[in-house]
Amino acid sequence: MGGSKSAVGNVGMVCLGGPDKIDGASKTSINASKLGAEVRYIPEGRGEDGWFFDQGAIQWSKELVQAHWLINCSSTPLMSESAMGAWSASMTFAELEGTKTVMIIEPPEENFDFSASWGLVIERIRQIHLIFVHPKALQAISELEGIPVVDLLKEIRIRGLVPMVCSHDSASGSVIEHALGSSCVDTGPGVGPFEWLAGFLCHLPKVGSGIAGIDEAATVASREK
Repeated sequence: MGGSKSAVGNVGMVCLGGPDKIDGASKTSINASKLGAEVRYIPEGRGEDGWFFDQGAIQWSKELVQAHWLINCSSTPLMSESAMGAWSASMTFAELEGTKTVMIIEPPEENFDFSASWGLVIERIRQIHLIFVHPKALQAISELEGIPVVDLLKEIRIRGLVPMVCSHDSASGSVIEHALGSSCVDTGPGVGPFEWLAGFLCHLPKVGSGIAGIDEAATVASREK
């Protein structure tokens, strides 16, 4: 990553998360902040219909300036009409500002329609730089797409032309599919999915997106808590 978003200084992130900070984007961003990342949260609140974003008050260019990553998650657009609008706008402006979008695919939950959320991600997939699939979401996507779990990350990357698709399990480690091949890293004890992703995003801009850099960032992230 060159230009103003170089490896000098802290890594900048913008989080589009919910008011309770229990969604994947918020959890990842909170962990990244603990590692030294400069995190900005898009202002949100609760309205009668759930999450509420005052889109007229969000200055996307100002929020995204100098940020390496926009952190989004798959459940957000289903939370409210304003959340859907903010989710879509965030990725459009991220493209314009040169900020790379991270999409976290959260596991199936009762409060949102997983198949609908995955369908929305597919519609926007060309705007996404990195997809992180929570380990508990792998089987659900496998069934929707008719792809064996073992081939899933690679197929998502190839079909969607996504630069990186990855997942992390605290028991089996991390797998990153990228344009240069695959990287597999054994996990450190007790490093959860959102902790690992936070570490990976914090370190990747500093070491570069070549094979050596990806492996190093994944390895360091697997050891941090």
